[in-house]
Amino acid sequence: AGSPHQVYILPPPLRFKWFSHSSLAVKKEGRVLYNTELTDHRYGIAWPPLPNDRTSMWRIKVHGVGGGCSLGVVGGDHELHDSVYQEPSAFAFQSHSLCWVAGKRVPAMDGWVGFSDGDDVLLRLDPDQQTLQLRFRSRRAARRAKHRIFTIHTGACPPEGFRPMVSLRCFGKCKVELLGEPTPAHWAARDAEDARDR
Repeated sequence: AGSPHQVYILPPPLRFKWFSHSSLAVKKEGRVLYNTELTDHRYGIAWPPLPNDRTSMWRIKVHGVGGGCSLGVVGGDHELHDSVYQEPSAFAFQSHSLCWVAGKRVPAMDGWVGFSDGDDVLLRLDPDQQTLQLRFRSRRAARRAKHRIFTIHTGACPPEGFRPMVSLRCFGKCKVELLGEPTPAHWAARDAEDARDR
């Protein structure tokens, strides 16, 4: 008989490795991405790519959404552009109640309400279920949204895998931070918190 225990292999720590050098910068060893001037769309890509054979999770603190902020994934290993959210392999949740699905804009998908400054966002990519899921802690969000799991269907992972992606519209202060390496226990803890708060 097999073991009743599940093994979760921690990936290497995510760090912002590729980004728009003209207007963005990183600090704290690549964990924090922020704008250095006011401009339009800019992007950041975290390394390493997410594995195709198991579920991955990552956590982002949104310190400033500026004129808009999208969090999600983009496929491939090619060089990207500042409108990365329009890539056919891009899937993301935006701060202004929008989602990007295969590079197409979809308003309020799955009841998505957006996030704002100060939110603590947990994302999960499941290659088997072909889903990108998000849940978040927010003082501003309505109760019904704060305890929801929002889902985007991604289709099959590209051969090169998905990469965590941030798109920032730098009309104001934009700043995001990668927080630690969450595990299934973190997701379960959010389940318990939501159950207590309902």
